[in-house]
Amino acid sequence: MLDESIILPFTFPAPHHTLGGLVTLADDGLELEFQRRVFFSVRENTRKIRFEQIRDVRVHLVRQGWFRPKLVLLEICTRSLQPLRGVPGSVREKLWLYTGAENLDTARCLEQVLLLKLLGDPCSMPGRTA
Repeated sequence: MLDESIILPFTFPAPHHTLGGLVTLADDGLELEFQRRVFFSVRENTRKIRFEQIRDVRVHLVRQGWFRPKLVLLEICTRSLQPLRGVPGSVREKLWLYTGAENLDTARCLEQVLLLKLLGDPCSMPGRTA
């Protein structure tokens, strides 16, 4: 598939902004490794979101204020509530993840690869000749 795997560090939006993890592009979907607060302790969790469960992916550049650095917002929309159950930063079928502006190229690359996966291979569409 790819020579290098795409790994993107992230943090969750407020009030979970002290928690974060890594998004890794796998052969069959996205792997989320993240921290989750349970009472007064922090636990490590993993979640896999398969390509079939993803509906849309968008990357936005966000400026929070005059003296704050720019952030990159990765917005992942799923087809149902199930893949995001128990993930901080998710509301209904949407998940918002923040990363630093220095990771903008990696986030855009992840977005493009996911959009290509969602569209499927255009050469295999009916009526299309090579």
